[in-house]
Amino acid sequence: MYLEGQTYAEIGKALGVSRQRSQQLIRPPTAIRHLVQGRASSKCEGCGIPLRRDGHVHHISSELTADAWNNLDNLRWVCRTCHSFLHSQIQATIRIDVG
Repeated sequence: MYLEGQTYAEIGKALGVSRQRSQQLIRPPTAIRHLVQGRASSKCEGCGIPLRRDGHVHHISSELTADAWNNLDNLRWVCRTCHSFLHSQIQATIRIDVG
């Protein structure tokens, strides 16, 4: 399944599960989320603003195996604005590396 640019609702529909369940299946585990946040020193890896718990984990590539999906090399800690920007660029087929 190709996930890039799809919402949790769209993914859930394709999998035959709810939006909430698709989010549970796809989101990185809490321990991984904390490692990504720590690696970024709690700052957005896009624009550098300080973030606490309100940061987002961005998957750089969605064309990975299930084992590599939540690999730390595939994840970036970003603010909501940068995350929205990254996904708008993905939908426009432009790749941006925030790291």
